[in-house]
Amino acid sequence: MKNSIFKRSLVIILLISLIMTALLLVNRQTEAVSDTYNEDGLIEQRELNISVNDENRKFVIINSGLSSNKINKLTDELKIVYKKMMELNDSPTYTPPKKIMIELNKSNLISYAQKNKVVLYNMYSDNYLLVHELSHTLFGFGNSDNNEFYGNYGFLTQEGLAVFLQFYLEPDKSVFPNNSVNPDKIVKYLKGKQEVISLSKLGNPETAMNYFSIEGNTQTSYKTWISYVEAGSFIQFIVNQYSFEELFKIYNTENLEASVSSVLNKSLTELEEEWLSYIDTSVSDLSQQDKDNIIFYLK
Repeated sequence: MKNSIFKRSLVIILLISLIMTALLLVNRQTEAVSDTYNEDGLIEQRELNISVNDENRKFVIINSGLSSNKINKLTDELKIVYKKMMELNDSPTYTPPKKIMIELNKSNLISYAQKNKVVLYNMYSDNYLLVHELSHTLFGFGNSDNNEFYGNYGFLTQEGLAVFLQFYLEPDKSVFPNNSVNPDKIVKYLKGKQEVISLSKLGNPETAMNYFSIEGNTQTSYKTWISYVEAGSFIQFIVNQYSFEELFKIYNTENLEASVSSVLNKSLTELEEEWLSYIDTSVSDLSQQDKDNIIFYLK
């Protein structure tokens, strides 16, 4: 009897081992990379599939003269942040594209995202906006009900989520707009100077473009910097004081004020007061190191 039980247990263990091995092999095949090289021996294009929760997505990385080590580093980073971002994805309507291009550039222009494409600049350093721009492509920007992608619904939650996730997932990266400084601390500094912009302006599709627009894809005004910082802090507040689930119920909606009222049972003005009260009572001042990190933006 004991021998029979032992044999059955051994068979079960072997079956589990075989299943785990098979799953590991499938995962390796899913995330296998395929490289195309130029005449100088540099990776010109890399294709890889990444699977999360049985959903497979292809990424095509287009290189412009960066070393293989740089491409390998970015690939490892992409696998990590993409999986973390998809675990947070609770967008009820928007479906990300099955294939996403990531174009890498050395020049120091403004990175941006489209529905199925992320264009990154400043790739000669480690301070590039992968998470920020990828969030737009993965979570949507515009009329999600029709699975479209454009900025007709304003920018506050969309850019706010991008700033927040960049800081949340990669807090040590010195990137726009907060350069590794907690955006809450910057808002406290701005509040002390009476330079905080009302959320009724940042959250209104008719006025948001005046605050979030980038001039000529090369430079950012002081007003735009404040807008991005505020957006990141505001979204961070909602996530920390409410939840990601509540955030995605108001994210990227046509009428933010109506969504806030419906989901959180308060007006946008009341939520703004709650956020700024939290900034006053629970957030520390900028340190000298913080000020040094954002000195380029300060007046």
